[in-house]
Amino acid sequence: TQSTWAMSLSRPEELTGHKREDTERIVALLNIIKKESSRSARIPLYPLVVCPQSYAQTVETLFHLSVLVHRDNVVIVLDGEIPFVELTSTENVNEAALQRDV
Repeated sequence: TQSTWAMSLSRPEELTGHKREDTERIVALLNIIKKESSRSARIPLYPLVVCPQSYAQTVETLFHLSVLVHRDNVVIVLDGEIPFVELTSTENVNEAALQRDV
């Protein structure tokens, strides 16, 4: 299945670097992870972040995910050699705080 995250956002023609856009995408990614986590505790990393049509979008999604890892909202775990994303037990994120701090 194509990445839910990759297909859920329209992409600008060029990278703008606006902080607000990054924050909105990070919050959107967190919401997608929360929704997917309600179905399964672990989310396969590759389908979540890889966008076959856009290398740039794949890199941006990985960056946004790294922010969530840095803030201890999610962790990346390995099952054998397969990486998965999981919400952390301290994930109770206030989106307003995320928007303020990112």
